[in-house]
Amino acid sequence: MYSLSQQESKEEHMANQHKNSQNTGWIISGVAIGTGIALAYAASRRRKDTWQNRLVEKAETVVRKREDLVDSGRDVIDRIRIIYDESRKLVEDASDLWAHGRRLVRG
Repeated sequence: MYSLSQQESKEEHMANQHKNSQNTGWIISGVAIGTGIALAYAASRRRKDTWQNRLVEKAETVVRKREDLVDSGRDVIDRIRIIYDESRKLVEDASDLWAHGRRLVRG
């Protein structure tokens, strides 16, 4: 069989291989994690499409002009209220005229 020194040498060789395989696993894991981080960083830094840029710009414009939009909305609501009141008065006047015309025809 093997002599004692050969047996020790073989066991030492196998132990070194086991240590090397453990280190290789850590190295592969480190490379995989580093690659994942690099890909995530690259994906976050990629250029956005032009439609995305336009959408963001429009949203920022709306945010900057929100007070103007609120004021414009109030003006529109006030004008609609005035139009409604004037239309209601016009219908009442037309109704009164219609009733007066019917009384004249009968009378």
